[in-house]
Amino acid sequence: MTDYSFSYSPASPSAKAPDGPLWSFNSADILPGPANTVLLHSRRSGTGMLVQPDVARALELCTHFRSLEAHTKQITEALPALRDHAQHTRQTLEHIAHQGLMESSETAFERITAAAKISTAELPSRLFILTCDRPDALHRLLLPLVQQALPEHVEGLWVIDDSRDEHHHQKNAAISEEANNACEVPIHYFGAEAKASLIESLVSACPDQTPSIQWLLDRDSWGETPTYGIARNLALLLSVGTRALVMDDDTLPEAIAAPRATAPFRFADMNEREAIFYASEEDIERHALVISGSPVEKMLDRLGSPLSAALSGQLSDHRGLQGMNGNLIARYDAQSRVRVAQCNSWGDSGAAGSRWLLSLPDKSIQQLLEAGSDLRALLSPQHCWAGYPGAVVTPFSSMSQWVGLDHSTLLPPYLPAGRNEDLLFGIMMQRMHPEAAVLQVDWAIRHSPMTARNGPLMDAFKVEPGVSLLADWLGREPADQFGISVERRLVGMSEALARLAEMETDAAAVLIGRQLGGRQAAVLAQCMEHIKALEHYAQLPGAESWRQFLVSSRDALIADIQAPTATQHAIQQLLNSDTLRQHAHDFAAALRAWPVICQHAKTLS
Repeated sequence: MTDYSFSYSPASPSAKAPDGPLWSFNSADILPGPANTVLLHSRRSGTGMLVQPDVARALELCTHFRSLEAHTKQITEALPALRDHAQHTRQTLEHIAHQGLMESSETAFERITAAAKISTAELPSRLFILTCDRPDALHRLLLPLVQQALPEHVEGLWVIDDSRDEHHHQKNAAISEEANNACEVPIHYFGAEAKASLIESLVSACPDQTPSIQWLLDRDSWGETPTYGIARNLALLLSVGTRALVMDDDTLPEAIAAPRATAPFRFADMNEREAIFYASEEDIERHALVISGSPVEKMLDRLGSPLSAALSGQLSDHRGLQGMNGNLIARYDAQSRVRVAQCNSWGDSGAAGSRWLLSLPDKSIQQLLEAGSDLRALLSPQHCWAGYPGAVVTPFSSMSQWVGLDHSTLLPPYLPAGRNEDLLFGIMMQRMHPEAAVLQVDWAIRHSPMTARNGPLMDAFKVEPGVSLLADWLGREPADQFGISVERRLVGMSEALARLAEMETDAAAVLIGRQLGGRQAAVLAQCMEHIKALEHYAQLPGAESWRQFLVSSRDALIADIQAPTATQHAIQQLLNSDTLRQHAHDFAAALRAWPVICQHAKTLS
């Protein structure tokens, strides 16, 4: 029977806490209780405790691993009502910790570093270069790449050509053949004919899935819309049962050290990415420190390994968890594996628009404002580093010009066309493998587009409805996702999309409006935080340009939130046009068909 303890006062009696451990309130739910109390319920031990609401509010400040003394100091500084009750606050924390409602750093360290039962045998690997109408870029990447020593477990390299121009197909095939003569592993050119052959074979093997196969792989289904995701789906189907390293064609095979002082390893969230901006191409080149060794080998080094192996040499003991967010660590254990590996960007960040700037920390914004007064001119050439100054583990993957995928188990497909396919893949990946780790390495790949691309224009932006809402729709992490198969989790996402496709317009508009409102509020909060921080940067050259951008964005967001007529009309248009519904319907069917398609693709390859 579950042991429930009762505590109505911050002055609950407690045993003396042992010296040494750090503590995190990271695996307990806060539930409504009787008589104006709340119930703390541990998801790990089942232990419960009734406490006053102010105790629960204080515990929400204790998610990071710290000593009880440090937690007490933070609570009493943040909550004025407790400033004169530090001793009682400390006693309450001790009692809650010893009741099993907080996790010690020793327990967490043992959980994530224990020897895994899963096999650590090195999986074979396959390399993929995705190219589209950029033969010069392909040549620039492929020729130096094949001259580097590749790991023995690399079986081959595939050039997946999604070009629209037939002349570019011919040039890319010739470049691949030239490189094949100098490469120690076979290079396969995978152009229009190879793709058509694969589609034909898959349709023949599983005719019932023909619509989904065409939707996922056939560019004719998408007209003139850019089909970034189709090339990535082809890479997935050609790598079933192996590890895949997928490279954009406008990169160079050079690993660049992070420009900031190397930070210690940590578990991090996606919004902890940083950036440094450079005034010119000459300026960024002066700061480029090339790391010796093959970036291919570096990317594949920990991919597919147990998390404990990836942490080897990173954490010496439990004290290394000091200051880390326990909520980010709680999902991992000895069976967790590194399913995705990503690297930082050097040069063009790859981000479209200016939305990503709001996610940067204050020190990155300060450096941007110090670099010059005309932010539009400074950002447009995209001379920057973006990433993490040290190796980190994150629960989600995002955009990366080189990405490693452990496809020894089922992974989700990409949305075949349009932008944000990498963001949606990251969300679905986390839904399918909630215990999996994403390793962000501590170096950058050089990203240098062949033609100039306009960077963020610093115009006020709005959060508007579109197909990207599918990411929000699928991002709702269900409580019952653990303990079921990966295939069943995929079916769950398919069912969620099918409900959206089948929902009446008015009902769907209400839910989409709520999602859109939540996104607008989150972006508005970022704007407000940066506006508040401006008081510390008022004398910097770029402060006024940054202020104008923030204020105009803030005002546009507030206008949309307070007078949502235009937004509601846009939602209705999106639903009435059937664009979102049709995508949701087709995507739902494709997710259901995906495991069968992958199974047959493995046989064919």
